[in-house]
Amino acid sequence: MATIFAVDGDKATLSVYREALVMMNHSVVGEAADSHEALRIYRKMERFPDFVLMDYRTTHANDIEAMHEMRRINPEQCLILVTSDRKAACEIKSMGANTFVLKPFRLAALSAIINNALVSRQRKEKTA
Repeated sequence: MATIFAVDGDKATLSVYREALVMMNHSVVGEAADSHEALRIYRKMERFPDFVLMDYRTTHANDIEAMHEMRRINPEQCLILVTSDRKAACEIKSMGANTFVLKPFRLAALSAIINNALVSRQRKEKTA
């Protein structure tokens, strides 16, 4: 089970994420409608989530700034970017995210990405 902080401007999408992630035995520990709210909430968290699932909108440079700030606050934070922009998806790591989910996507794809990131983190912890 992973803890996840979900960031998306669409309330219906946040609801779908919440329901799907709970069905996958994960826990949504916070939600935000935009990068400003996400940073405000993130800074107040007593314990950081395993993953931040953040929608990326190509017109909002604040999303990238928010990812960089989260990484500054917690260098180990795993950031999963959700985007429909294929170019952004190709440049994802240079933007500050660990990985991405390309819209539209099936929930199985999101589950696989989270599970792969969990396995990768566990391997990294074992070698540290």
